[in-house]
Amino acid sequence: MKNLPPNGIIILINVHEDRCDALALTSGVGAPMHIPLDFTYDEASNLRQRLHHFLSSHRVRMRDVVRGGRPVPLPNDEQRSSIHFVLEALWLRVVRPVLDVLAYSVSVSQDFISLIFL
Repeated sequence: MKNLPPNGIIILINVHEDRCDALALTSGVGAPMHIPLDFTYDEASNLRQRLHHFLSSHRVRMRDVVRGGRPVPLPNDEQRSSIHFVLEALWLRVVRPVLDVLAYSVSVSQDFISLIFL
């Protein structure tokens, strides 16, 4: 805890078959803050699989794979829905609950998300 950056909070997400939690690490605070998540290992696995499929279908380079140039396909509605599903689920089940516990206010516009510490 003594080597944390002086400003900001570091969030660690634990995904395990038994439970999923977040730990908030803050400089100057002696112990991590435990944040239980209403999120399961199976949900995390499903989202990972969907994300992997989306990235693979867009020929996004993966570790240890060497390839030449690649065309960038235009996303169709199914692929767009897939990535939106993953991001929405992560927002609702992981990110937002963490921000709520940390008392961050979230303001959403068409162009960006701003976080305000209260």
